[in-house]
Amino acid sequence: MPGGYLPPRPDPIAKTRLARGDVLVLCSDGLWGSITQRQLLQSLGALPLEEALAELVGLAERRAGHQCDNVTVLALRWGEEEAADEEPRTVPYYDLPTVVQDFTATQPDFMRMSDADIEEAISEIKAVLRKMPQ
Repeated sequence: MPGGYLPPRPDPIAKTRLARGDVLVLCSDGLWGSITQRQLLQSLGALPLEEALAELVGLAERRAGHQCDNVTVLALRWGEEEAADEEPRTVPYYDLPTVVQDFTATQPDFMRMSDADIEEAISEIKAVLRKMPQ
């Protein structure tokens, strides 16, 4: 369900160790829905990562045309030899150097919107769309 109410809960199919050169890709359906697996693998295998992603995003946008949803992609190429057999060293949650926040909504704003609020939002979107070049 696009734009669902609950945060995604991925269910990993398999576990495997990363080897040098492996590429991990996290992307929206705007990318993977518009290109083939072969195109994805070919670009990621033949080009530097930044060039491959730019090429794939451009291709996905051209293929989707005016119906293009968001095209979002995050990728990394593993640069180390295969990970050692030792357990990963982790930082306790309370010592994380990054602030971690839960952005999931317990009461989404749209549930509190009136019909007038919705109509106003639709009018604003239509006004922006009219300004966009065709």
